[in-house]
Amino acid sequence: MLHNFRHLFCLCVLLISLCLTGLLPGAAWAQARTALVIGNAAYRSAPLKNPVNDASDMAAALGKLGFDVMFLKDATMQQMEGAVREFGLKLRKGGLGLFYFAGHGVQVAGENYLVPVNAVIQSEGDVKYGCLNAGLVLAKMEDAGNGPNVVILDACRNNPFARSFRSAEAGLARMDAPTGSIIAYATAPGKVAADGNGRNGLYTQYLLRNITKPGLSVTDLFMNVREAVVRESGKKQVPWENTSLIGRFSFAGQAAAPQPVPQQAAAAPAPVLQQAVAPPVAKPSPVAQPVQPAFPVLRTQTAPAPTPDEAKLMQFMRLAWSAKHDDERNSARKLATPLAAKGSIYGKYALGWLSEDDKVKQQANIQGAKQGIPLAMVELAEYLVENPVSTADDAEARAWLQQALELGEPKAKVALGSLLIQGKGGPRDMFAGERLLTEAARELPEYNLLVGVTYSSLADKGLPKAEAKSKFLAYTRRGADLGDTHAMMQMGFEHEFGKTVPKDMKEAVWWFTKAAEKNDVYGMTTLGMTLRYGKDGVEKDSIAAARWFRSASARGDEPASIYLAQMTMLGEGVPKDLQRGLGMLKGLAEKGSGYAQVELGKMYEHGEGLTKNQQEAYYWYVVADSIGDIGGRVYRASLAKTLPAEQRAVIEAKAAMWKPKKAAKS
Repeated sequence: MLHNFRHLFCLCVLLISLCLTGLLPGAAWAQARTALVIGNAAYRSAPLKNPVNDASDMAAALGKLGFDVMFLKDATMQQMEGAVREFGLKLRKGGLGLFYFAGHGVQVAGENYLVPVNAVIQSEGDVKYGCLNAGLVLAKMEDAGNGPNVVILDACRNNPFARSFRSAEAGLARMDAPTGSIIAYATAPGKVAADGNGRNGLYTQYLLRNITKPGLSVTDLFMNVREAVVRESGKKQVPWENTSLIGRFSFAGQAAAPQPVPQQAAAAPAPVLQQAVAPPVAKPSPVAQPVQPAFPVLRTQTAPAPTPDEAKLMQFMRLAWSAKHDDERNSARKLATPLAAKGSIYGKYALGWLSEDDKVKQQANIQGAKQGIPLAMVELAEYLVENPVSTADDAEARAWLQQALELGEPKAKVALGSLLIQGKGGPRDMFAGERLLTEAARELPEYNLLVGVTYSSLADKGLPKAEAKSKFLAYTRRGADLGDTHAMMQMGFEHEFGKTVPKDMKEAVWWFTKAAEKNDVYGMTTLGMTLRYGKDGVEKDSIAAARWFRSASARGDEPASIYLAQMTMLGEGVPKDLQRGLGMLKGLAEKGSGYAQVELGKMYEHGEGLTKNQQEAYYWYVVADSIGDIGGRVYRASLAKTLPAEQRAVIEAKAAMWKPKKAAKS
């Protein structure tokens, strides 16, 4: 029978938004999984032995557990800050978030700081500017609104700068875990942990042994690690956690249950395809039964035929299937606004779908589906599948998709194909499912990557892992060869991280360059970052990095503009011009860039390139905080401790009057 729509409205408040907003590995799990892993060992004054090994092994383990892993080794302050910002943006897609740091960590005035390898610390005051405030990581995770979140700090080693500090506080300070999160320390607050004698530190050694155990809850995992570390260290090291988790979960999923013997033999795993070939399609089953929807008629209205502008709007939305499709989303928003003002149901639906508020988005999907908009039916179906309340949800989702398919919606082929291969909501039909996926990729060349990601998500959910990986690569490569820059970038990331193909950074740069040369802004900025610092056999090229940042900046990319300003102030790849770089940064700050406002505040706070001015620094932190920048919130709170309340009140009143400057008309 029909699902009660009021029931769905209530769920919207409690459940996360649609899946398929990321491009990769977490798709094989019930929820998105994103991790930032950092290992710093090559310190100038106090090098460590194990952190890079610890972080590298953690990154590999998390990758096998379905995490989209961002991995940094021997990272500078700029690299760490940039990675934390990108991590925070990725977490906004929802799902499980994990931050892991191995290296030196210090506490100053009750706050914890993670030390980059290029830190120059001569006094406690240098820590605030030269090290990453761990509170920034927590704030980014809390602000993303995802959950649950896990923070693991294997950074409780001896303070290498203790002689330069007024008060040499050992270990790390206690931090309160935000609701829905857990913070795990290698040892208790105020205590220190040894670096270790083997490949891994003692704490991470046992963390790696336990994190891949199916059915082991996160609380039991850390309990097991604590028991092992306490035993082996002779009670000298006692790992510690601060938790406010809500609900239970396991990193490795549930323990395997006995599987029934399949009636048909599984297809032999397909070889990994390195060339752009037509992806294989399953042979038809002896009797391919037509799909019988469990809910024959769900929509209550028939949508009017879209006008040319409305059809164009639906196409942009169709292509904006991941968080990386910013251009498509922006184009959809520009079309939707005037259409909605004229009363268009397509325009109104698009504005709701583009909302950052999950409740508004789901209300739009429900209303749009009832009005007969095919794409809304697909979005609603995907929500039901990813957030099931009962077994009836899959059947209802299949019914919505069947109707959308009958109305000619190409995206319905992808979602329905996935359900048919898995046997969700009705009979399993491999042939029909793969046929729909093939048709979707042929109808929209940009869907090759989406079809590839769909196959990736089907690993062990209807397809063997090897076959799912093979088809993912084949479709992604074909999409790239057909000119889809998103697929090109994905091929680059595959080679950068080596999860599905051999790791080859030079091959990754080749794909990033192809995307950048097709005017892909994300490709330009990614290529610029890679060349600015060099990585895994790719040599540093500051001149080329500045050139790509300049190209991306000219197309309105904010991170590229900030990186270019930094390079101009430092003289990296361009003539050093402190005032010009500072002017670029101020211009971005005045136009409303929270990132630029924080960077400007830090320069004022520490006198980098301009006269030290605590009041001006606090002003920019407050402004950044007021527009929702997490860095602004963290640095504002830190600096506020040093300013009198009356002075803060005056600055805050001034900041409350700040308004972004409008861009000059060209």
